[in-house]
Amino acid sequence: MSSSVTSAQDSSAVSTAVVEAVARERGVPITEIDTPLNDVVDPDALDALFGSTVTGKERMTTGHVEFTFAGCDVVVEADGSVRATDCSVDEASEEAI
Repeated sequence: MSSSVTSAQDSSAVSTAVVEAVARERGVPITEIDTPLNDVVDPDALDALFGSTVTGKERMTTGHVEFTFAGCDVVVEADGSVRATDCSVDEASEEAI
């Protein structure tokens, strides 16, 4: 099973990193993702939860958020890293069992 990992440091915001990771995992430009991110999760809340503070310091948090977006399982870690894994890969491996 492959997955695409993007760091929030590579993008301007965690929500942008989510869209970039999903596009990379699906092998499409970000403009070809049909579902808006805000149909699945509040991008502002995601950025506030995992982004830098207003002073520019990283948040001292632990944990992660998981959700499905545009055909991918997405995990956002406390450090701002984003992992996107194609859902069809999970479904194919479950059918093989």
